[in-house]
Amino acid sequence: MALIRLLGVASLVSALLLAGCTGHADDSGTVLVAGTSTIGPSDTPAWLADGMVYYLAAVGGESDSPLHLYRTPADGKGKAREIHLSGVTFCRIPYLTSLRRLPDGGLGAVLVCAQEDGSATLVSIDPASGRVAKISGLYGGDDGIWSTAENKGWSAYSQDGCASIEPIDRKGWSAVPPLEPASLLPWDLDADFAAGAGDCTPRGMIGFPAAAPTMDRIVVLASPEAAGVDPGDLGDGRKDLPWHLYGIDLASRQIRQIGGSFVEPKGIAVAGGTALVTARQGLYAVDLASGATRTIAEGDFGAPGLSPDGRSAVFVKFPDPGYPKLLKREIS
Repeated sequence: MALIRLLGVASLVSALLLAGCTGHADDSGTVLVAGTSTIGPSDTPAWLADGMVYYLAAVGGESDSPLHLYRTPADGKGKAREIHLSGVTFCRIPYLTSLRRLPDGGLGAVLVCAQEDGSATLVSIDPASGRVAKISGLYGGDDGIWSTAENKGWSAYSQDGCASIEPIDRKGWSAVPPLEPASLLPWDLDADFAAGAGDCTPRGMIGFPAAAPTMDRIVVLASPEAAGVDPGDLGDGRKDLPWHLYGIDLASRQIRQIGGSFVEPKGIAVAGGTALVTARQGLYAVDLASGATRTIAEGDFGAPGLSPDGRSAVFVKFPDPGYPKLLKREIS
């Protein structure tokens, strides 16, 4: 699950400290936040129109502690500041597991109440006050997207090599309708959400939904090659399989393969006609019309966030050896 993955990252970087030295160059981009000995950037940054980049950070030496929320100027001029959450009345100890810029431009996050039932909820966060407001449940998923204007979104499930998506709205979740041509992704794309779904070996993997530009027209990453492959312990049996970018149009019930081939994808960000993908090998830009893929940077990166104008990206780099860094890079 996303929580487990991010808490694993927290364990790796629990000995980091936010350095005051920013704005210098790294071979993958400009450093906005550099980790040192006790605090450091984690994953899934979000870049808002207020000129700030929001990110999660592991603090202290306890791997099971919640990640903290910070913001730092996107121009690299200024220090990172922590945002303290408030108004989380539905959760004793909230765990933020990922951030995103909402379609309305606000700051969104996935929040897990690990000491309650462990379910994940999409929330909005007011950057000025830190106040948290519920948006939608994820109905068994561990990540997702939502549009307040459309009043609907998508939930994504990923655990131990099994991965599915499902549409969600205020009433709950619904099945993914049959899509044509069915031969592209020939399995029930929401199957892993079902109670007692059982062994996912017969099915492929699909996840990482992103609006392109609405909740009825999304892009996803999927691996039909996974069908018939036993995921094994913790999904290790499928970790080296390729994923590809697809477009889904719910209104016309059509699906098309866009292109790309990515191993162990970490996330997608979409702006205009370009999708930015991070995977095991590096950071890539994919043209949504042609499928042409170009390498932006090579390395171990977390999920990307795009600037409001779509011309630059922010992402966390995990060098080995070294401490994680929050980087900014132009992509256009």
